[in-house]
Amino acid sequence: MPVSLRSNQALQASTLVGQSVYVPSSQMVFTNNEAVSVLLCLEACSVNVEIVLENEAGEIVFRRHLGAFSAGDIPLEFDPLDGDEVNLGNGQYLLRAEAEIDQQLHLVPTYIRAFVESVKLSDKLQEPMLNLQNKKSIELSKVRIIL
Repeated sequence: MPVSLRSNQALQASTLVGQSVYVPSSQMVFTNNEAVSVLLCLEACSVNVEIVLENEAGEIVFRRHLGAFSAGDIPLEFDPLDGDEVNLGNGQYLLRAEAEIDQQLHLVPTYIRAFVESVKLSDKLQEPMLNLQNKKSIELSKVRIIL
């Protein structure tokens, strides 16, 4: 990787500290009954999009049919208290999104909103890593959207 490209990436990554980004993940964590923002990335038109949440025991605790959508990003907000006031409770959940496209069921890529706490730069010719609030790290190139 050329030095100038690496310097530009480092500069871009450093400006993300304190910002929120959407990163690829299917793990949702509810803490303090705070909502979690999610982005579904639908690659083609679908007649039926559905989301499912599983608890740590693998039990389906939430299912919602969202209907038909055009290709593109679908923003969602998950509140541990859904519209029916069912308390999902604090903890970790697995998010799965499926879409019916051309009469076949497909998994839909999911992205979770995360807060950037710091940036790690390597001496090697690697891209910058973003250290997220959830104690995970991700390469800058994997960020879907910067808020």
